[in-house]
Amino acid sequence: MSVALAGRQLRYDASPRDGYFSPRQYRHGELAIRFEPRRELGWSGYLDGGLGRQYVEFTAPGGWNGTQRVAVGIVVRPGPGNEFAVDYGFSNVASTSSVGFGEGSVYRYQGVTARARIRF
Repeated sequence: MSVALAGRQLRYDASPRDGYFSPRQYRHGELAIRFEPRRELGWSGYLDGGLGRQYVEFTAPGGWNGTQRVAVGIVVRPGPGNEFAVDYGFSNVASTSSVGFGEGSVYRYQGVTARARIRF
């Protein structure tokens, strides 16, 4: 198990507002935990999650909002160098896009991924 405390901040002198996430000011802090029993062969998996706070300011003064994220994965390694996995992830964070009529937004993301690594 691993525990992490992370933070980041960014600022733009002028926001281009051209479709990219470009706030005047952005701050985010998160406490994250990951549990991943590592096995070289056979079945394994992981559970990853984080809780945080973010501040997003576009043209008007911004506000603080909570953030959450969780991911879980199932992994099978049938032989050395071979891996097959299915992952699910959910997050509730600042928008990666500022396109629209508002002052930015909050979005929820969900995704399922299937991946394979095959050694030749």
